[in-house]
Amino acid sequence: MSGPTVGRELPLVDPLARRVDTARMRRVEAVLAAGAARVAECRTLLDRPAAGLERLDTHARALLADLRAAGPLTRIDARVRSERHEILDSPDVPPRVRQRAMRRLEALNERAGAHAIFLRTLDQVLGDHPAPHVYELAAGTGGLARRHGAALRRRRRGLRWTISDLDERVLGASEREWLRAERRDVLALSELEGVDLFLCVQAAHHLPPGVLLGLFAQARSAPLGLLVLDVHRGPLVAGLAGLAGLALGRDRIVALDGIQSARRAFLPAELALLARVAGLRVRRVGPLGPAYLALHAVGGGRGDELP
Repeated sequence: MSGPTVGRELPLVDPLARRVDTARMRRVEAVLAAGAARVAECRTLLDRPAAGLERLDTHARALLADLRAAGPLTRIDARVRSERHEILDSPDVPPRVRQRAMRRLEALNERAGAHAIFLRTLDQVLGDHPAPHVYELAAGTGGLARRHGAALRRRRRGLRWTISDLDERVLGASEREWLRAERRDVLALSELEGVDLFLCVQAAHHLPPGVLLGLFAQARSAPLGLLVLDVHRGPLVAGLAGLAGLALGRDRIVALDGIQSARRAFLPAELALLARVAGLRVRRVGPLGPAYLALHAVGGGRGDELP
């Protein structure tokens, strides 16, 4: 790629979110400079992220708070933003109910066009690599791989795709030789070999900032780095997610969790900040489609490049 690509426009489905993010993107450098001591300690802790996770999370939250402290529509964004867990994140949800809701969520992503948007972006990031190994983290049902991996493989005959999650029951088994499913924690990546790209699809908003820092740092080992595809935080996005969950997903849990996802989600500028703290070079960051975002970041630096 020829330098970083910053998303310049969010379709008018949520102009408020676009305005907030544009202003915060301009502040990333200042926040990193003002928080240099926190950044330095984070990079020391990231050598063993699981051991210093609580401290990492404290620093990450402080840096994000600094980024969110000024700019337009700050109060509105603060009211939208929420850290309340989604229903499906609760261990009290019966497995049968969870699996049914996740299947409906997967179908909703297909019908709403999210999978098509994500697949195009993944294809762009893979470039001309003929035989990449894509390793997807916190994959849930692995819907993108199961529904569209074969199409991507027609253009890259050597494609291998691993979907991983802590919950093996949700993942299920794979009957395709190029698609593998396995149980893995997002902070247990250091022993993996032969991975070309780490992929995180609609999962980043489920993870605490400190865990994201650890994930980002470990993704430096992959030649193509890390691609994060997720929902974009915003008031109108939250409302539309709820409506889509009812109309297309036909599930109350999917509708309620859709709203909460858009409230828990990060803005592109916030993910760019965390990537920089983790020592990644941001190649692409910004809005994607009507309600999503993309972050592509690679290793090989200490995060000193502008996003």
